[in-house]
Amino acid sequence: MPQSKIRLSGVGAADPYIDTEGWEELLSALVGCLSDNNSKVPQGSLKVLAKLVASPHKSPDALRPCFALVWGPLKEKMGDSKLPAREAATDLLLEFMDKLGMSSMMDRLKLCAGHKNWRTREQADLQSKHIRNTHMRMLLSRFGADDLSNLARGSTAQSSSPPSSSRSLPSSPPKALAPSPSPASGNPPPPPATSFLGAAPSLQLETTCKYSDREALQQLQRVVASGGAFHAGFAPSLRALREPLCEQVGDLRSTVAREACATITALASALTGDDSWAHLVEFFVAALLKATYVTIQVISTSADACIKSIIQSGRGGGYVKALAKFIEGVRARNQVLRLHCVEYVTLALTCWHVTVLDK
Repeated sequence: MPQSKIRLSGVGAADPYIDTEGWEELLSALVGCLSDNNSKVPQGSLKVLAKLVASPHKSPDALRPCFALVWGPLKEKMGDSKLPAREAATDLLLEFMDKLGMSSMMDRLKLCAGHKNWRTREQADLQSKHIRNTHMRMLLSRFGADDLSNLARGSTAQSSSPPSSSRSLPSSPPKALAPSPSPASGNPPPPPATSFLGAAPSLQLETTCKYSDREALQQLQRVVASGGAFHAGFAPSLRALREPLCEQVGDLRSTVAREACATITALASALTGDDSWAHLVEFFVAALLKATYVTIQVISTSADACIKSIIQSGRGGGYVKALAKFIEGVRARNQVLRLHCVEYVTLALTCWHVTVLDK
């Protein structure tokens, strides 16, 4: 029997032994299988390793010495040419992250920035974004949206906030979909009629951990579908959501990125011809273009379809700054991006008025 078939058979029978005595030897053997030429062997090994690391019987102290052994082959599998292997490697890395902490993972991922394999560099960048966004959700859960919004705007922290909330935070708003910043604790909340969400409280997006990112995006889509986009207060609220939406387009989780693309598509359809939307298009297009050439197919196809819907929403008019982004992409180094941008320019030439193209 060929060696790879023997290994594949062994990997398939390894699950019952992940919690038995001598699991360290099993882990070492599975790491050795990651270099097998049969793609099913490393893929299966990564899945068993993920179960082993996730086991409640494995403490962080027991796993920490093993991570150094796993990391070398793991980062190579993050750049594997086959998508299932990359996804399995990502799942294993996330399990290690849960057990060993995010800071130790971030240090390792930073070293991947100069890796020779572009897929490894890409996956490391996506993982870094995931770690950062998870930190923001933890802060949001611990301190509340009001304090974090004030700190992100450079405001003085409320006197009732814990001392640790005065630490510096990124200048961008926390990654939570909120229709508008919450008022300071000393001021009364605005009347419900002044908010475009006030007329439909069941659709309100809350800046708490009640909603996951995906659910919050779906809530925003329902707001748009119910006519909320035509309310006078919608445009200012949408400007506040520009950065979070752009971040979620590039989210590591394909379900979140797909919902972000669907949300932008809904906005493009509802706000056609609106000046407030036209000012935001270039930012959304810039984020979407980066997602069109990622190796996660769900994300790349969603971003591609979203950009095409934006272009088609400009029929009779157009978006000058978005066209400039497409032309810039035609000269990009990445072959996939160049191909997409040629397609986008062609579609724009077909859909948009000639006066926009003259500009």
